Amino acid sequence: YLWIAGSIITIFIRGLYRLYNLHRLFQTCTAVTESSVWEIAEKAASQSRIGRKFTIYKTSCISSPFLIGGFIPRLVLPDLPLSAEELEIIFCHEFTHYKSHDIMFRSLVGIIQGINWFNPAVSMFSRKFYQYGELTCDEKVTRQLDQTGKKVYANLLVKLHDHSPAMAHTADFAGYNRKFLEKRIRVIMKENKTSHAVGSVLIALSIVLCCPLISLASCKGATQLHHMVVSSTLGDRYDRFEE
Repeated sequence: YLWIAGSIITIFIRGLYRLYNLHRLFQTCTAVTESSVWEIAEKAASQSRIGRKFTIYKTSCISSPFLIGGFIPRLVLPDLPLSAEELEIIFCHEFTHYKSHDIMFRSLVGIIQGINWFNPAVSMFSRKFYQYGELTCDEKVTRQLDQTGKKVYANLLVKLHDHSPAMAHTADFAGYNRKFLEKRIRVIMKENKTSHAVGSVLIALSIVLCCPLISLASCKGATQLHHMVVSSTLGDRYDRFEE
């Protein structure tokens, strides 16, 4: 019962906190109406084969763009001066996340993490899952770029990286972890890269497989601990009761 109650409370609080933050953020947003921005966005959407309609917002309250929404994607841009080439990179990156259903998978992993709120291994695998998702997205976007284009991509990551935390269950472009950002840049600039798609799948499978195994081990450990405590407290009376 403690596990179930903890899972419900954790998922509820995280969901409520996320909705509250998104509500406050979108109160500061304004819709993007510039035709030049929409032309770049529609070109990127066509290249990514995004058939659904999408909306674009901007706000000064974030330092890194992000995408949210599974059925109606909403892309939020920072209110910063960005060149046409930088905007194209941002749109291609975010639409690649959408095409790969990363937002849905991240939400699912967040629910699994909430259910296994007591399990540090699930938190670790969840963090790795997010990181491999970003590496895979970087790989897909930069696949057709030359070294000059990759430099623009890497410089844009550094430019947009700031202390602002990433929104939960969104596809955030620059992220907030400096160490991981440096790793992304090294991978982007590497000429002969290995695919990280397989790593994402393996991490996802690890999350699914470890949840029941470690949860079972935790339950068994708790049961054995309970048995030891009661046995030491009651002594012979507990042994006779067991018989």
